[in-house]
Amino acid sequence: MEISHEKDNQEQSKFPIIIAMMGPSSIKKSEISRKIAAFLHYPLIDEEDITPYLQNFIPSSSIESYLLPFKIASQICSTQLDSKLGVILNTPLSNNTQFHDLEQLATSKDVSLIIIECKTQNDNVQAVCQYNIMQVPKISIEITKTFVVEDFVAEIFKAIESHHGQAVDNASKGNVDLIETTFTERHAHEFSFIEDHSISSFEKLKCNCCQQLISGKIYKCAECDEFILHKACAELNHKLIGLRENCPPFLKKDPFDYDFPKQYKCNLCQKFSKFCSDCLLQTHIQSTFLPTIINYEGHVHALNFIIMPPWVDFQFKCSKCDRVGNSISYKCYECNFDLHVDCALLPPPPIVKYEGHEHALNFIIMPPWVDFQFKCSNCDRVGNSISYKCYACNFYLHVDCALLPLPPPQLQPPPLRPWVRLSRH
Repeated sequence: MEISHEKDNQEQSKFPIIIAMMGPSSIKKSEISRKIAAFLHYPLIDEEDITPYLQNFIPSSSIESYLLPFKIASQICSTQLDSKLGVILNTPLSNNTQFHDLEQLATSKDVSLIIIECKTQNDNVQAVCQYNIMQVPKISIEITKTFVVEDFVAEIFKAIESHHGQAVDNASKGNVDLIETTFTERHAHEFSFIEDHSISSFEKLKCNCCQQLISGKIYKCAECDEFILHKACAELNHKLIGLRENCPPFLKKDPFDYDFPKQYKCNLCQKFSKFCSDCLLQTHIQSTFLPTIINYEGHVHALNFIIMPPWVDFQFKCSKCDRVGNSISYKCYECNFDLHVDCALLPPPPIVKYEGHEHALNFIIMPPWVDFQFKCSNCDRVGNSISYKCYACNFYLHVDCALLPLPPPQLQPPPLRPWVRLSRH
């Protein structure tokens, strides 16, 4: 029986999966990871092997020393999965972004992902897993207890089969939309501005926002007739007032789960699907959360609102803050220029005073095709495209560096008084 049990598990292991060993670094956790890898004949990718090597090149205090080990481990995972190999990933998986990236990797490679939450008897479960992984099967294990690899591997595959069975059952009942039936027919909707809409084919079209027949200046998808908006409905200038206080709820969550108060379907779907980019865009437009088209100061073209299902591997580098974003952005299709929503709609002041510098600093933005780089006088990192500049001194700052308050000054101890020896008289 034991031989058959092991053979069944090793037969199942031929199907690529990601087994993520999640939790703080420990000798016991690494030992369990090695046992599972050896039993399944999976390569083990351990962040703890990568981190010490990087410390020879990157200061341990830098943000890169924290982010790079996971990124490198994920890239190795991707290569192994391309070779139809499952992987064991030993990682702290310590923040929401890393979990979201791992989930997207599994989706893009069409493989299963399971989280093994490694904890000790004294660990608080909430402290180990502080974010929502309800869409991914998870097994918790106390690493201080006796570990039998054969039994545990059987539990892994049982959890994955159970999770897939629930997903198929829900789909058959109409509770979950099937991704394959919707997304393949979609395209990104690049809106073009049309001043004269007196074309016969437009006569009976209605605005997706207000549902009235189109009139006056309009924005229309360059490739189809599904999305067409009055200029005022697309730009929604009144929405820019009090935006920070009235932020759409889905923008406050990571990863986005799009808990819209009301949902609207697109023309192709029978009902709203959170996996369909057109349904998401339609819901955004009719709910009037944010403008669909904005004009960003310093950029020559209008920017289009982009919203993608969280499972789609849509990432961009924000041209303002240089941070990576995903799922939602404002985009210029002509220049491949992307902005986070908050970076686009909450622009910085045009002129600022920076403590410690005698002149005012001017906000400048360069087109992405201009090879413009600068060295920030605050953090010494290189920046490009967007900055605050002092024209008198050739002094540059990142936008974040210019607007964030300076740390309080360090109090210096009083100078030591010289030792004076008093002589006796």
